[in-house]
Amino acid sequence: MIKRSMCIVLAFVFLFSSTTLVYSKNQDTIDYAYLEYMLLIDELFGDEYFGVLVEDLQIAHHGEMFMQNYEASHHMLNEFMSNITVQNRMGGVSYPDSFSGVYFDSDGNLVILTTDYHTDEFFVPAGRTVDTRVVQFSYNTLNELIDILIDISFSENSTLWDIADSIALDVSGNRIDVRLTEYSQEYIDLFRRTILDSPALYFVQSPYSPEIPFDYLEAYLESQTETHEDIISTNDAYIDISPASSYVFIPGRRIGNGSVGYSATCGAGRRGIVTTAHSAAVHTAPNGNIVASVLNPAIHRCIPTDSAFMTLQNGGTFIPSIPANGPLSNQFAGNPVQGMPVVNVGRTTNMTSGIITSPLSLWPGRYRAAESDFVSASGDSGGIVFHSVGSATHHVLGILVAIVHRPSGNVSIISRADIINRNLGLRFSNL
Repeated sequence: MIKRSMCIVLAFVFLFSSTTLVYSKNQDTIDYAYLEYMLLIDELFGDEYFGVLVEDLQIAHHGEMFMQNYEASHHMLNEFMSNITVQNRMGGVSYPDSFSGVYFDSDGNLVILTTDYHTDEFFVPAGRTVDTRVVQFSYNTLNELIDILIDISFSENSTLWDIADSIALDVSGNRIDVRLTEYSQEYIDLFRRTILDSPALYFVQSPYSPEIPFDYLEAYLESQTETHEDIISTNDAYIDISPASSYVFIPGRRIGNGSVGYSATCGAGRRGIVTTAHSAAVHTAPNGNIVASVLNPAIHRCIPTDSAFMTLQNGGTFIPSIPANGPLSNQFAGNPVQGMPVVNVGRTTNMTSGIITSPLSLWPGRYRAAESDFVSASGDSGGIVFHSVGSATHHVLGILVAIVHRPSGNVSIISRADIINRNLGLRFSNL
């Protein structure tokens, strides 16, 4: 109780500076009701939890030169991809046969991969230069191999996960990494003989902790978090708004047993919050009202993406904004790109930054995830992962679904929002 009182007192100290920030960034795009909500959010949380600006966080983590290069490269990427991609009849995207992918290097510059020295078909905006590398495998080939591995991994009696613990697309390496549970010629031969054989496969020893089975990792981490109860109590948000009481959720705060992801609307038109399936639980306000729950588990839970849609009810309200940083857009950030900087907000670690280390990976029971090196911890599950360019644009990429440890640091696994929405029959929404 003392801790919470101190939190609110500190929030008042920072309230006026936060108010100025909200006005200066969003005065042309938000209405008075939205601003009123933001003032209430700042009153409760202030800068104690979200004082760092996303832009400053990313500069501190990646370096100013990287972010400057990345901003210019990202605009170039959007122009480039819009000129080489074609929508196919199934609603997917087709790439030129000679296209092998794109990534951002360690300096934040865009690199285009191709199987052909002649890149005339690749449109690069006039007056701009971009690095090009010639590699062996096309992006279409790598994606086809991933699709085959997905089908195998979900097939009955598959032995894939007896041999490997994860598979990831390495765009810069122009290969698919197969992380073996035991690195030996016997296991390599076994995989090639019983699962899939291709020269695009690259076998490595799994770097992850073998003593913690993936399926039980979240429960293990929960048991190791001594401050779990404190985290829950200090990060609740309950605000009285006349004439009715509302329980306010914001990205990264607690919902159920995890963290708030992003807002969506289901086919029936009801609004709710996307979080992880393994942490989705009935969320009850201090007054006893159930303010969020999974009303239709058969439709609104998806195990392969570890996602769930929790319907807002009885005054449950979502504020689509990162305090001190302005509103989230209701647009998908686009396909993750290796080297792309991203930000995660969760109730344990609050706001952390990293890059996409693999845009496409497979794990037992999960498919088409992305991987990042941002720091995360128990309780962050379900927290929003977003992409920012500059100081004012925050687009939803997905939610954090798992943390896997390795000697050099943890890997955070992300479920993409576009795949979640497609599987759960959702569409983005804000207020």
